[in-house]
Amino acid sequence: MNKYKLNFIHLCDEATISQDGKLSLIGVFDVVYLKTLPANLLKAVMVCNFDVLEEKINNVNLEISILDQDKEVIKIPPALIQINKKQDVNLPTKVGIMLEIGNIRFYSEGKHSLVATVNIEKLGSVEFTVK
Repeated sequence: MNKYKLNFIHLCDEATISQDGKLSLIGVFDVVYLKTLPANLLKAVMVCNFDVLEEKINNVNLEISILDQDKEVIKIPPALIQINKKQDVNLPTKVGIMLEIGNIRFYSEGKHSLVATVNIEKLGSVEFTVK
């Protein structure tokens, strides 16, 4: 049985959460346009949401990697995230993450991916193209 269920993962220019808890994504993209290579993407925001399916899990170790084909370009240091349990045990515990990533250096055009891993289990990925 899976311990986690990915609800969504996106790359965007900006993300905000309103006072009443609504998530807004601005500039969701799947293509990174650069004038020359190598070059840096100055800013991107990774936003993901997943359910924790096992009640006994109290924290997750999140790791993010950016891959060029299958070669790792960037590995962001892992983050330990405490999980706030819901009062209603009949509802799944949701974890939402917004991570601003800056100065990502790209050396080649083509397919890339951002991969999210929790507790050494691949949670999911988002594919994008560098042009």
